Order: sequence, then structure tokens, then C-alpha cells
Amino acid sequence: MNIPIKILLVDNEQDFLDVHKALLELDGAETSSALNYNEALKLLEKNKFDIVITDYSMPGMHGIYLLDMIKDMNPDLPVIIVSAYLDDEKREKARRKKADLVLEKGYDYSFLLSCIIKLLKKKRKNEET
Repeated sequence: MNIPIKILLVDNEQDFLDVHKALLELDGAETSSALNYNEALKLLEKNKFDIVITDYSMPGMHGIYLLDMIKDMNPDLPVIIVSAYLDDEKREKARRKKADLVLEKGYDYSFLLSCIIKLLKKKRKNEET
């Protein structure tokens, strides 16, 4: 990535957070991570992020509810929802709630990276107009 970005990763699986954090930081992103929605909300209140990547299913609160809260706080903040068990119903619900992208875990990292870049370019273009 040739543009500095701040990404918030939210997932109850530490391995997912560790792998994505390492890969994204190798590509120049500054990342923060949260194991649950409470940690995520605290980070969102204290920091400005360019994009959020959150798991759909987490104990205590689904990522879809976190998505609602994020969009209430900052409607223009891009949110990518990921899930290990993605079906049409989950995908549609996330889209109705204004997820910018919905991905099934197991995606190719380079695909995720290209999606992040596209979402950020779109966001920056909207901010300029």
C-alpha cells in the first residue's frame, strides 16, 4: 500500500488478528485489534480509523450489531464483515445494514488488500466532493 492507513481488526480469534495484523503491517498499514465489541468500541471512541474489518459472529455481540454502532458513529467509515460460515441470509443482512463488503474467511489476502484499497479510494473521493 502506498498510502498510510489505520485499520481496526475485530475478531474473537486471536490467530485471525495476529495473522492479519502482521500481513497488513508488512504492507504499511497501522493496525489495532480487539477481541470483542467492547474493546472495539473503546478503540473507536479514542482513535480515528480508515477502515474496520470485523467478524460477523462473536460471543456477546454479533459483528452486525457492531456494524450498526459504527455506522451510527461514523456513516462514512468503511466496514468489511468477514465470516467463517457465510450464507445468503448473513450476506444480505450485512448488506442491508450498510456493510461495505462481506467476505467469507479463507479469502486470498491479496484480494482483501485490493478490496481495502478500492474502499479507501472511494472514501477519499467522496470526502473530496
